[in-house]
Amino acid sequence: MTEFKKYEVVETCDLCGSKDIREYFKPSDIVMCVNCHFIFVSPRPSLVDIQNSYSDENFYDSWLSESEGRLKMWQKRYRRIKQYIGSAINILDYSAGIGTFMQLAKLDGQNVFGTEFSASAKKICAKDYNIELYDTDHFFRQEYQNYFDAITGWHVVEHVISPKLLVENFYKI
Repeated sequence: MTEFKKYEVVETCDLCGSKDIREYFKPSDIVMCVNCHFIFVSPRPSLVDIQNSYSDENFYDSWLSESEGRLKMWQKRYRRIKQYIGSAINILDYSAGIGTFMQLAKLDGQNVFGTEFSASAKKICAKDYNIELYDTDHFFRQEYQNYFDAITGWHVVEHVISPKLLVENFYKI
């Protein structure tokens, strides 16, 4: 796995713009905005370092070796949201990892679409599930406005530079 080389200090809250940020949980570099109570990581690895780490061809080896347990986790999560969605809807799984959640939704009759920036995850998803994953900004185009009925983003918000912008983009599509 690639070791992070560069860290970025976040000095302004992404949600409210306040610069009044305080330590929240030091061992994990978690901080909190005093104004709106948004909790985030600072300093955080650079986006390039994160992308390089997740794209390492061996990054998902441990995930694959734990596939039975991970499958149970994804089944539980799919059952949890299934009660809120209908059948044959368009679901976008943003930053889908190796695509296990998407495969479960697909097998249940949903129309699945996914994004991922990890080259190795894209390969695994295509090979194991025959699902193509697109670059993370692929669906934020005009042609996809109001296209999706549900959007999931498991283990992703903590990695994006602007959660606020991400949610705004989700709302558009």
